[in-house]
Amino acid sequence: LILLGYKDGVSVDDWGTFVESVASRYSGKTIGYEIFNEGDNSMGGSSYASYLERSYNEIKDHDSGAKVVCSGVTARTEAVSFWQGIYDAGQWGKCEAVGLHPYRNNAPEVVDFNIGDFVTSINIAANFINGHGGGKKVWITEFGVRSTTVGDTNQANYIARSYIMSRSVAETEKVIIYR
Repeated sequence: LILLGYKDGVSVDDWGTFVESVASRYSGKTIGYEIFNEGDNSMGGSSYASYLERSYNEIKDHDSGAKVVCSGVTARTEAVSFWQGIYDAGQWGKCEAVGLHPYRNNAPEVVDFNIGDFVTSINIAANFINGHGGGKKVWITEFGVRSTTVGDTNQANYIARSYIMSRSVAETEKVIIYR
C-alpha cells in the first residue's frame, strides 16, 4: 500500500500531476494507494472529494489493477461527517475501500476515546458504507497500542486480540499495524 501524503496548499492540479507520476512509476507493484493520511485533519470531506476524484482517475488511468483507499481517518464518530462530505460531493464512488486508524490506549474490549470498543470503532465505518450503497471494504491502514502506555506484553496481547476482533466485521479486508 502506498500512502500519498498531502501538504497544505497543494492545488488539485498539482496533486493530480504528482499522483500520475507515482501511479505510472509503481504500476503493477502495489495493491493500492491511500489518498492522504488522516485527511479529515486537513480539510472537510467536500474539499477532499476533489483530490479523491483526481487521484482515482489518475490511478485508474496508470495502474488500473490497484485499489484506491479513501484517506485513513481516526475511528471516531466525527469521521462520519468527513465521509458524508465526500458522498454529498458525489465522489463516494471514487474509492474501493475506506482507510481507518482505530488506535487504542486500552484493551480492545474497553471503550476508548468515547467511541466504544475496537469492533464498535470499525462498525462506524462499516455502517456508513452499508448505509451509502455498500460495496466498499474497510482497510485498517494504521492501528496499534503504545507499549509505553500498556507495556510490551499487553501491547502484544491487545494487538493480537484486535486483529482477531477486526475479522468479526465482514467489511474488514486488510489490517496493517503501525507501531
